[in-house]
Amino acid sequence: MLEIYGLRTEYKINPLGMDEPQPRFFYKLRGDSLAQSARRLQVEGPSGECCWDSGWVESGESIQIVYAGTALCAHSRYHWRVKVRDEQGRESDWSQEEAWFETGFLGGAWQAQWIAGYTGQANLRPVQRMRRQFNLPQPIQSARLYITSLGLYEAYLNGEKVGDAVFTPGWTDYYTRVQYQAYDVTELLQAGENCLAVQLGEGWYCGHIARHWYQGDVTYGGHPALLAQLQVTCADGSTHTVITDGSWEQLQQRVIRYSDIYQGEHCEYWRENPAWKTGAKVAWSVSPVHVEEHQLQIDWQDGAPVRVREELPPRSITRRANGNYVVDFGQNLTGRERLHLKNTLPGTLIHIRHGEMLNPDGSVYTENLRSAAAETVYVTGGNPEEVYEPLFTFFGFRYLEISGWPGELTDEMLCARVIYSDLPVSGHFQCSNPLLNQLYHNIVWGQKGNFLDVPTDCPQRDERYGWTGDTQVFANTATFNFFCPEFYRKWLRDLNANQSQGHFPAIAPNPYQRGHTPGATAWSDAGLIVPWIMYQKYGDTEVLQRYCENMSRWLEVQVEAAGGSLLVKNARYGDWLNLDAPTSEELISTAYLAGMHKLLAEIYQVLGREQDCLEHQRKYEQVRKCFGENFFSPEGELLERTQTAALLALHFRLVPENAYANTVNFLLQDIRETRKLHLSTGFVGTPLLLPVLSSLGQTGLAYALLEQTTYPGWLYPVTQGATTCWERWNSWTEADGFGNVGMNSFNHYAYGAVAEWFFQNIGGLRMQNGLSQRGGKQLLLAPEPGQSLDEASVEYETLYGKVTSHWWRQGNRLIWEFSLPCNTSARIVPPGDKCIPVLDIPGLSLNADGDIFAAPGSYRLEL
Repeated sequence: MLEIYGLRTEYKINPLGMDEPQPRFFYKLRGDSLAQSARRLQVEGPSGECCWDSGWVESGESIQIVYAGTALCAHSRYHWRVKVRDEQGRESDWSQEEAWFETGFLGGAWQAQWIAGYTGQANLRPVQRMRRQFNLPQPIQSARLYITSLGLYEAYLNGEKVGDAVFTPGWTDYYTRVQYQAYDVTELLQAGENCLAVQLGEGWYCGHIARHWYQGDVTYGGHPALLAQLQVTCADGSTHTVITDGSWEQLQQRVIRYSDIYQGEHCEYWRENPAWKTGAKVAWSVSPVHVEEHQLQIDWQDGAPVRVREELPPRSITRRANGNYVVDFGQNLTGRERLHLKNTLPGTLIHIRHGEMLNPDGSVYTENLRSAAAETVYVTGGNPEEVYEPLFTFFGFRYLEISGWPGELTDEMLCARVIYSDLPVSGHFQCSNPLLNQLYHNIVWGQKGNFLDVPTDCPQRDERYGWTGDTQVFANTATFNFFCPEFYRKWLRDLNANQSQGHFPAIAPNPYQRGHTPGATAWSDAGLIVPWIMYQKYGDTEVLQRYCENMSRWLEVQVEAAGGSLLVKNARYGDWLNLDAPTSEELISTAYLAGMHKLLAEIYQVLGREQDCLEHQRKYEQVRKCFGENFFSPEGELLERTQTAALLALHFRLVPENAYANTVNFLLQDIRETRKLHLSTGFVGTPLLLPVLSSLGQTGLAYALLEQTTYPGWLYPVTQGATTCWERWNSWTEADGFGNVGMNSFNHYAYGAVAEWFFQNIGGLRMQNGLSQRGGKQLLLAPEPGQSLDEASVEYETLYGKVTSHWWRQGNRLIWEFSLPCNTSARIVPPGDKCIPVLDIPGLSLNADGDIFAAPGSYRLEL
């Protein structure tokens, strides 16, 4: 029989404030049955009425089930349940997990008005504090707070923080849209007097990060604004609504003098009076707020919230000769410090600098921060106990350098609070090489550090933007490591909102939209690649359907810009940070144009648009021919002699038949002999290196390149103590010390894209593209052990359940164990294509082509 678990709506567990008129449902199965043959799903409305009964649907899919019932009502809770039949027709019980979704506004109007404390366009101004007191005549039955801001907010009811998310409402394309959050605040309210209070900061909307490239000029807007609507139902059935409007008051104070994503925070705690959050009278003057108009779309938060996910204690605290303390947390991270002080004198100024590395003299290295101050200034209040953590800023750091600390600094007085988008872990890799394990650790921490609401390039300097090239090369790895559909769905909305005259931007969200900025090959192509990965990993056809016309337009405008020529040139960033092996813009752009036409043909095939599929397949062949004529000699030689040029040509299958052997030989010779078993690639070429080598039957060379410990290579930073991936191959070297300070992040995930090879090749776990295979319904398991490792394992939680693959050497034999969750199957290719007694192993079978397939279950093969 089958048991149902893991119920989700729109990828979320019991979402509150959901505005999808046709939400999608997901669930998983376990038990002693093999598969689902049919399902029946029911949705119940707020009064217990049946809103949808799907009836029995003959299908094996348990993902992406679209609601098809009566129209949903705003601000209403719906419960749903599901039952299934297995392959023998046996019917399960109804699902036992509580599963519900609660709608928000569903596109309806807000009663609330936008309000602002101060106006004007200056920034680095004090964090605003606003509040509204109100009376509720009866005990509370239920209450919801719907709230958003232009800028960042933190809300309180009767002195208690609302929710545990930080950096709300998140970073969106503020030119067109903003997200709101919905909170169940029933337990925070009381009959009688209540107070709704809010702190409001500049954040991504009007802080330095939104002005930096325009030398301080305003982009989205000049000052923060707040929108909030509290809806309360009392025990007697009466309803009450509290909204932002002109009745709110602003408290004139300078406790947090500024809190900025680049510059950090300056807090004068001696001015603080926490009672302001409760509605109590305080010694600050009060002024009215300003009511404003803002014409932009207000969307529900379909992305993942950002939270404090971990706390790290100091690994060491060192007092330098100048009296400053240097704190090492042992891990490069994104977040901020929390201080715990006791019995301080009022007015003591503590200054904290943040850095990823140490200078040779033991001080904290900050030159790579460029113009970002990234510092905390805290002036004590003289209280018996003070706990302080910066509010609307974050830092990229492993080390703190603290001056002005009163007395001795000990471990219990501070910790690092690690902040990133709240994404469940979905994958894991482990092997017998400790350096590769540390590299994987670094890749995961690089993702944590740069997945703070948007996929950023770095978390420390005056940048922290959603660079699209970094995003697309890493997306496959990212979705192995963490469950990312919410995260990428939200980001794709902003990427497409920022499309200009057909060109996808190089960063998204993009504050800098004055005039038109042309797209950039390998960066703008994120508009195709990331939705495709969403489809492969999660079976999401909705993102393909929604954005496929934008994808097509991007390919068209490249040819238009080239005057109709298929030899295009828009790789503005080239093979970014390659090692003295530049590849021309024309080659990169034309290769990607061909590859993206082929990908778009696959997308249209999935969507059932056969004519569009054939048209883009035809265009792929045309660009392929153009590529061969321009980048290969008549004698079959690749004209640009770089690893990246060869990799692009091989990866996108653009090599003419008479040039194939020469191109492969050049690539292998350049790696083995010219570069002495080293790479020379940058952001474009590096993610292709190991997959292409494996496709050429050169898995041994791929392992050797991966496990190279000397510069340049993936493991060189590991041997130097790195705990995240570096931006440059030479961010630091023994020979030259620190790299170019103008572009030198020590927390940059792009080169971490190599971990997709860990899952797909070392572990052998590969997703399949067919509609009936999507989201992990059917997999390919084909590990490539090589000779250097004694053991390796991967696991991955698909939307259908956990898949594992683990192999190890035992004498002269290779043992391979793997497992598949209920309601899935896999084609398996044993390592070395070794023969196995398929018919003697329960669960394995052969198809007409001789391929081996495995049913759900656990297997052990001795090879």
